[in-house]
Amino acid sequence: MQGKHLALATVGMLLIGVWGLAAEEKQDKPPFEPYVGEITAKNLNVRSGPSTNYYVVTRLRAGDRVGVFGTEHGWLKIVPPSGCFSLIAEQYVDRGDGVNGVVNADNVYVRAGSELSSHNYAKQLKLKSGALIRIIGPADDDFLKIEPPEGAALWVSHQYIQRVAGAVFGAELADARQHDELADARHGDKPASSSGEPAVPLEEGLDVEVVQGEPMPGSSVAAADPQAQEQATEDDSVPVAEYRSRLEALDARLKEEMGKPLEQRDFSELLPGFRELSEQDVDGYTKSYAGVRVRQIEAARDMIEGVRKVRQLREEVRSTRKDALAERSNLRPLPVRIEAGFDIEGELHPSALYSSPVGPQRYRLIDPDFTPPRTLGYVEIPPDSGLDARDFLGRRVGVRARERILQTGDVDPISIYVAAELVVLDRPDKGTRDRIAVDSKEGSDSDEETASASHP
Repeated sequence: MQGKHLALATVGMLLIGVWGLAAEEKQDKPPFEPYVGEITAKNLNVRSGPSTNYYVVTRLRAGDRVGVFGTEHGWLKIVPPSGCFSLIAEQYVDRGDGVNGVVNADNVYVRAGSELSSHNYAKQLKLKSGALIRIIGPADDDFLKIEPPEGAALWVSHQYIQRVAGAVFGAELADARQHDELADARHGDKPASSSGEPAVPLEEGLDVEVVQGEPMPGSSVAAADPQAQEQATEDDSVPVAEYRSRLEALDARLKEEMGKPLEQRDFSELLPGFRELSEQDVDGYTKSYAGVRVRQIEAARDMIEGVRKVRQLREEVRSTRKDALAERSNLRPLPVRIEAGFDIEGELHPSALYSSPVGPQRYRLIDPDFTPPRTLGYVEIPPDSGLDARDFLGRRVGVRARERILQTGDVDPISIYVAAELVVLDRPDKGTRDRIAVDSKEGSDSDEETASASHP
């Protein structure tokens, strides 16, 4: 037991020592020193976050300079280059002269804007109430374009930037921005303007919703060398943009198709397009996204086909039943005369089904030998017959009919005998008379009548 305690104490001391060394290393890690970096790639993507899954904001060329003030997993945090802008919800801004604005709420997110993508999910920072901003112009979806506030950042791959010896990061990189403008003049291009005219070819983005600034779908399909993808040369940027554009167009058509009623949706033209994009190897994001769409569409197609078959079977059953009822209603059999010369015999009772004062006067004819009594049919007393049904209630009667009506509908056919003559065949006892009186007042056998009414 003593040895066990000693071992535990030793392990505890080792853990404390390791934790202390880690804490000491963390304390000894020097803070990041901002510096001015120069772009070495021919055409470098600047992204809204530290991953290839974030959307492209702009592009820089070899010789352009940026201010670097942080790093994360091989990505460098840079001051937004000249021509970049941020986005803020218009409802949280009080506009003064149209150019300057004041934030009117706390913890208002500022997002990375882009002329190369329709996305705006990447959050750069939060502003407090009273913060001053400079408005560039309106944007879509109730957002305003603003100059990136102090602290706003964009991201580039570290392997395409080299430190500029002797350059000073301070003064908000005025020297670096001036260098960018000189580089634009040297290249013979105009810098991106606030009017939205980009200085590089337009790369359309996918309109995919991303929650709370998380990376876009497809993070698990980054290329084996994601840094290499960041150098978007003139040779590879065109097919990638083409694939993204095709994917966006297919997604728009899919959304339109999903807005139709279930049985009208047709994926026959969309599925081959998504499948083709899922089989290409140029753009990993498009490949993964299209692959998911293929699986979703195939599942939706199978479900719709199943629903169609069920509805088809249901319609076939309804149609068959309707035809059978129609054929049965056309059958008008002649009255069958029984031995005593009556069309039908039975015990006459009030009918809950035909108790309304409006309509024909009909009564229920039952066979009392069954439990519960079985309905044989219904007796209709014509107004001109001179018959008083009250004289026959609760008695076994023979019915001679003027006509036999076969009533049909969504229930089994019911025989109705239009009486020409009623003949009492027996006399009921007092208990039977009392029961008939109660039935005629309360309709107590209505449930039983409805359940057992049938063709004799």
